[in-house]
Amino acid sequence: MILVLVGVLVLIWLAGFALNLVGDLIHIVLAVAVVAAVYWFLQRRKTA
Repeated sequence: MILVLVGVLVLIWLAGFALNLVGDLIHIVLAVAVVAAVYWFLQRRKTA
């Protein structure tokens, strides 16, 4: 019974860890997208 509880806790912890990683990845992708958009906008303005 204790092993089942520990297993469930570990699964919950792993799920939370995975969600944190995904959240970090989303933030990184958003930051890169913003930088790329600003860079593209500046390049377009320079050539125009």
